[in-house]
Amino acid sequence: IRRPPRSTLFPYTTLFRSVYGENHLATASSLAQLGDHLTLTGDFDWAIECYKESRSIFSGLLGQKHSSMDEIDRKIAGLYATRNDLENALKIALRVASHHASDFGSENPELGYLYHEIAEIYRKKGDLRKAFKFYSIALRLRKEVHSSEARLDIAGLLHDEGRAYISIGRFDSAEKLLWRSLSLQDSA
Repeated sequence: IRRPPRSTLFPYTTLFRSVYGENHLATASSLAQLGDHLTLTGDFDWAIECYKESRSIFSGLLGQKHSSMDEIDRKIAGLYATRNDLENALKIALRVASHHASDFGSENPELGYLYHEIAEIYRKKGDLRKAFKFYSIALRLRKEVHSSEARLDIAGLLHDEGRAYISIGRFDSAEKLLWRSLSLQDSA
């Protein structure tokens, strides 16, 4: 299937480029939003292309350490993981987690989300020792948040860790985690 010209698919991005120019925050933002749309429609290759182009503009305008870089990198890592390009996904996810830890501290509960994503990448790679390590850290950090959303997030984390135990035949450990996950979901 041949792709239609970019100008027909990306009217807003084309508009922002013509109004603001190539190197403007509005252009970078429109590219990131287009990446989000393409992700939802399953066009992961184009989404990654848009995110990378957006990241390049943001980086030039805001610098490498700006939080927008990590947000876009996290999206790119997620798409690489979805496509089973686990080496690239892991490399980017670890870099984002490192930046986040240096900016906000290694005990920041938001790191729990990142560590959960890293654990999932390790699980997909078959490195369960590292996956369990990151599940454990993610769970400890996420427990510091006490909202209903956090309970659902912890339930999801426990569910994923239970799946990892199933993959190695540790059904007793998996069962405990899955029951805890269900219990948290019911109480949310």
